[in-house]
Amino acid sequence: PRPGGSEKAATLARLEATSWAIPDQVARINVLHRRRADALIEQTRRDLTTILGISVGVALLAALTVVGASRYAAQRVTLPLQTLASAATRIAGGDFAQRISVRSRDEIGRLAEAFNAMAAQLQAHDHEIRSLATVAERERLAREMHDGLAQALALVRMRLHSLDESVARGD
Repeated sequence: PRPGGSEKAATLARLEATSWAIPDQVARINVLHRRRADALIEQTRRDLTTILGISVGVALLAALTVVGASRYAAQRVTLPLQTLASAATRIAGGDFAQRISVRSRDEIGRLAEAFNAMAAQLQAHDHEIRSLATVAERERLAREMHDGLAQALALVRMRLHSLDESVARGD
């Protein structure tokens, strides 16, 4: 036999055994790889579900914040301004007794206070003008009554004088 022939035969035998074991090893590695890939896919699904849940929660929180801010704006700004506009319209129509309740000390509250002061001044001026108009009307009526009475008395006096003259002439 040739020298090293048994070594080659042993190496060949090992190579042949290894070549037969490679598909089993590849299959085992493939199963391990598949399990690891499935675990990573499942973990990714759980992570995506968590992210989706958090995103939906944040979106709902944002929507509730917007609704809350809208309601706050309506209560603190829009409604008081609508009340002010409505009262201003009634004052423009001559109802000077309009007043607005002051609910805050912010700009809208100060505007309501200024509105109420303006309405009180308008009401006082209206009362003063009406009083002056009443006095002027009374004075006019008094003049008319005086002038009318004076004219009537003058007419009676002239008729009496005319009657006296007629009686004196014998007519």
